[in-house]
Amino acid sequence: MERNQRLALALEIKNPDLSSKLGNPTYSQFLKDYARQNPTFVAGVEKALTEVVTAANQVSLLVYWHCTV
Repeated sequence: MERNQRLALALEIKNPDLSSKLGNPTYSQFLKDYARQNPTFVAGVEKALTEVVTAANQVSLLVYWHCTV
């Protein structure tokens, strides 16, 4: 739950507690097994996505700042 809230905040989702409204995501058994067998890969994907969102947020702020000057 805490990880979901951090991700929601990083993605700028206004209501980070969407799980109660949308339900839990459904993953295939293959994907769950793969994630269990390759935790380093999964952590790398999560880190890369976090970096993409962070970079996008920084660019968004720079564009906003530039447009307001």
